[in-house]
Amino acid sequence: MAELVEVSNTSARTIRYYIAERLLPPPSGSGPAAVYTAAHRDRLALIAQLKSQYQSLRAIRDILLPLSDAEVRAALAPADEPLQQAVGAAVSPERDLVPAAGEQWERFVLADGVELHLRADRLRAAIALAPLIAQAQKLFGEDESR
Repeated sequence: MAELVEVSNTSARTIRYYIAERLLPPPSGSGPAAVYTAAHRDRLALIAQLKSQYQSLRAIRDILLPLSDAEVRAALAPADEPLQQAVGAAVSPERDLVPAAGEQWERFVLADGVELHLRADRLRAAIALAPLIAQAQKLFGEDESR
């Protein structure tokens, strides 16, 4: 745990909270014998990145849960690689405009009265959209209030 705290610049208390909230998988083993891996470090880095883009912990959990360790690593790829390509997710433009009954949507507030809605099964696309959401919030002046 101490090594993970040091490399991630995240407190042990926060790491334990993220595990309890299912943002991070539990370590293998318990107590002093608990083993944290590079996958934990990568997920902490992606959490920090998404938090810096004003994503809620709930939205971050929804984004991270379906991602494999390789997809998390790919999402942290250098900025010259499109994040969308790295994660392998895109918003489908041919999607019906009328939501089907029972569909669940995640709401991203860009500004007062301006929202972006993303279908729950497309939350991986939120990683690719995070820079767009952050930029829109800046343009609308919403990032200063957070």
